[in-house]
Amino acid sequence: MRPPVKLGPPKLLFGTLYGKSASIQSFANERTKTIYDYVVFGGPPLTTVVFALTDDGVRDLQIGNREVIAVKQFRHGADDFMLELPGGVPQDGETDRQNAQKELLQETGYSLMRLVELTPSPIYFDPASWTTAFQPFLADGCSKDSGQNLDSTEDIEVVKVPIPEWLRLIEDGEVRDAKSIVTTHLAMSVLRGR
Repeated sequence: MRPPVKLGPPKLLFGTLYGKSASIQSFANERTKTIYDYVVFGGPPLTTVVFALTDDGVRDLQIGNREVIAVKQFRHGADDFMLELPGGVPQDGETDRQNAQKELLQETGYSLMRLVELTPSPIYFDPASWTTAFQPFLADGCSKDSGQNLDSTEDIEVVKVPIPEWLRLIEDGEVRDAKSIVTTHLAMSVLRGR
C-alpha cells in the first residue's frame, strides 16, 4: 500500500483567520490510476486539552472528592454554547506543556501542581480532512490563584463539576466536544490506575 502522489502544490482556498485555512490538493492513486482533488482543512498544528482537577488534599492520582474544572463558551462551528475542557494553541515557541499550564490559568484562574501527558503523541481530530492534532493532559492538584485573563474574543464561564457528574454529562450527551470526551477517557484510565 502506498500513499497517493501529490500533483503540484496545494492551492489555498481561503485565508488564515485565527490560523485556520482550507486548501485543495490534486492527487493520483497509483493503484487505480485515478486523479482526484481533496480539500484539507488546516489550523494550528497542535492544540492542548487539559482535564484539570481541583485539589482536595490528595497527593497521588486518586479520584477522591475532586471536581473537574471545565469551561463553557460559544463555539461558532456548533452555533451553540459548549461545555468543554480548557486548552489552547501554543504561541511563540511554547511547548505543549507550557501552553497547557498557561491556558488553564488564563481561562480559569487555576494553577496546577502536577501535569501528566496522557499520550506519547498528539491525537488527530479528523485525520481524513484536518491537519490539527491535540495533546491531552491531566492537571492534578489545581487551586484558584487568580481571575481569568481572557483573549479579546473569549467569553468563558468556569464550571466546576464533581467527577461522577462530569461522566454523567458525557454519557447523557450534554458534553458534546470530542476532544474533551477523549481526554476525559484517557485521564480516567490514569486515575483508576489502568
